Amino acid sequence: MSSNIRSLLYHGHSQKSVHTELDQYDIVITTYNVVASEWRTSKQGGRSLRLNLLSSKWHRVILDEAHMIRSPGTQNAKAVRALDAMHRWCITGTPLQNRTRDIFSLLQFLRVYPYDNPRSFDRDITHPCKVQVEEKGLKMLRKLMQMITLHRGRKVIDLPSLQENVEEVGMTAIELAVYEEARDGTYRYLDHALHSEGSADSSSYINAFRRVNQMRYICNHGVNRRQIRLNSSPPPGAVEDSSTNIDELDHILDNLDEACLNCGTDITDDQESFEKPEILANMGDNQQRFVMFSFWTSTLDMMQQALDSSGISSCRYQGTMKYATRTESLRRFCTERTIKVILVSISCGGQGLNLTVANHCILIEPQWNPMVEEQAVARVYRLGQEKAVSVTRFVVKGTIERKVLERQTRKKVLADLVLGKEKIKEGDDGKKQLAVSFRN
Repeated sequence: MSSNIRSLLYHGHSQKSVHTELDQYDIVITTYNVVASEWRTSKQGGRSLRLNLLSSKWHRVILDEAHMIRSPGTQNAKAVRALDAMHRWCITGTPLQNRTRDIFSLLQFLRVYPYDNPRSFDRDITHPCKVQVEEKGLKMLRKLMQMITLHRGRKVIDLPSLQENVEEVGMTAIELAVYEEARDGTYRYLDHALHSEGSADSSSYINAFRRVNQMRYICNHGVNRRQIRLNSSPPPGAVEDSSTNIDELDHILDNLDEACLNCGTDITDDQESFEKPEILANMGDNQQRFVMFSFWTSTLDMMQQALDSSGISSCRYQGTMKYATRTESLRRFCTERTIKVILVSISCGGQGLNLTVANHCILIEPQWNPMVEEQAVARVYRLGQEKAVSVTRFVVKGTIERKVLERQTRKKVLADLVLGKEKIKEGDDGKKQLAVSFRN
């Protein structure tokens, strides 16, 4: 950066020690959490130097990883909308992650009239797409995105080859029996919730998700886990309208990853070790470096035990580690070639990192949100990568993980339609295309 440009990292110690006006700087760099913190203080009537961001008038506010505000009701989204700016930019490689309404929050921040109004957006885009199953809503959103978006894909930079593989692994007979027991218990619970009278409460959906997630746990952890409680009576709160229940459950499944990303925490579990030896087969080559992503830190624990047993040096990067410890771990992986593997919680390190020293990316289990995986892969396959990159996605065949992949495909098709990467079909073919994309 030119010495004539005055910049400030407004975060942590520097944030607390700033006693001058921010307008003395040309560029101020901060985080979503810092902006949200000042926004909360302002809502409580606070008056202090910590309100510098909200009280300043900005020439331009740029949101990096702008998909972080895709839920308009979150504090991060409300906080950045409160910034006083003449110009507003959103930078993201994945503007649409789960549904068309992800775009709405970006339009709100950008103040794109009239579609920064939820009624206008739902009337012209959401309702025609999802309720009427008509392509005109999708065409409207696609045209809008073309008008306000500058698209720069990977083709504009010179990158080595990328090879992506899905590796199916099986279960032992005992593991399959445990999985099927969990699956049957989940079906019983969902059937009860769908057909019970009364209004839904949040505990119904959280418990439904917990049971669905138990099936995912077993895919990673095998039988070496705590006993699964399947026969507990369902809590009250099933809903009268089954379609509403499915929509709400779908919302929980979509947004668990987002909640973890926004709060910077990890999903943890205290299961015992379970090895996937297939992953370890090609790690002996001195020229190869690996990044392994998982949603659960307990899975990272198991993989680290397997790596240690095989004499393969590794390090960790996860939200439960202090910032300084994470930074040191990242530095060691980038500079010490004897460390072959970095184990990363996808909710903490799936975005924002540069891991181009590695050339293999391993996703230990599929995520509900495919764009979380896209962001994770982009830690390795990005500008600065000099080697051919391989991406391996592990899936336990015959389990819910295959269903997760199917949902990923539908979400990717929807994103491609909105962003102009796939042609919108006409007539009945177009309606079928929409029906598949918006199917729960």
